[in-house]
Amino acid sequence: MDQPEKPRDTIQKLLDTPLISAAIRDVQATQSKVERLRHEGAQIRSMNEFKQWTRDSVRQILPHGALCCGFGRLNSGFPSVDGIVSIDYPVEFLDEIRNNAGGLETPLLRSWLNTQEPQLFDDIAPSRETPSRWLRAFRKYNLQNAASHAALDSARCIGTYYSFHRIPGGTHEGLPFVLEQIVPILHDALCRVLPSSSPNDAIQKAVESLSPREQDILAELRKGRSNREIAATVCLSENTVKHHLMNIFKKFGNIENRVQLVNAMAEYDRRASASEHGLRIL
Repeated sequence: MDQPEKPRDTIQKLLDTPLISAAIRDVQATQSKVERLRHEGAQIRSMNEFKQWTRDSVRQILPHGALCCGFGRLNSGFPSVDGIVSIDYPVEFLDEIRNNAGGLETPLLRSWLNTQEPQLFDDIAPSRETPSRWLRAFRKYNLQNAASHAALDSARCIGTYYSFHRIPGGTHEGLPFVLEQIVPILHDALCRVLPSSSPNDAIQKAVESLSPREQDILAELRKGRSNREIAATVCLSENTVKHHLMNIFKKFGNIENRVQLVNAMAEYDRRASASEHGLRIL
C-alpha cells in the first residue's frame, strides 16, 4: 500500500508547478530591485536627483508615465496638502479639481485616508461614486489610470502621498504589493530633500535681475517670436538681440536655449498660480 505523501512533499510539489514557480521568481526579482532602490534612495541629496531617480529607477519597478507626490504637515494625525512634487505630471490638472476653498478634491486620496491601503483606478471602468468633474479632468489630461499609496510619519510630523499614472497595460492585482514595498523608500528620500524654499524663488530672482530691455525681449520671446521679429519690435539689431538673450540665459543659471527658457517661464507661471492657493509646486 502506498504511503501517503508528507505535507512537506505536497507543498514542494505545489511550489514546483510552473505557475507558482514563476510567481515566486517575480516576487524575488521585485524584492531584489526594491533593495537596490533602497540603497539608491539613501544617496539622494537634492530634488533634481529625486526626480531623476524616480524616472530611472522607480520606473523599473513600477512602470508609469507621470508621478504626483504630495506632502504636508500632520494635523491630529491627518495630513494637509502643502505641496506637490511633479514628475512629468500635468499640474494644470490640479487647478481643475480644486474646491471652492482652493483645496484639492481627489477621490483617490480620500479613499486612502479611509482605508490607508493602496488605491487603484482605471478611467475606463470608474465606479459610480467617482465625481464626474474630477473624472472629466482626469481624462482631459490623459492620466488614464492610477496606483496610489501614502505614508504617515509621526516622528517627522509629515505625510507624503504618491500617485502613479499612465501605467502601461493598466492597473493589476500585483500593484498594491509593489506600492507597499516602494512607498516607504520614496517617503524617506523625499523627506530628506524637501526644500525650505520653492524653485520659483530662483526664477523670481532671475526675472527681477533682468534689465528693462531684457524684460522686453523675454516677453517677445514668450510669444514665439524669432530673433529677427524681436529685433524689429524692440528696434535693435538681430546681433544685439542675440547678445541680450545670452545674458538672459546666464542670469537664469541652467538655461541653455530659448526653448528651455520658454518652458521654465511657463512652469513658473503654473507654480505661481498654484501658490496663490497656498500650494507649493516643486
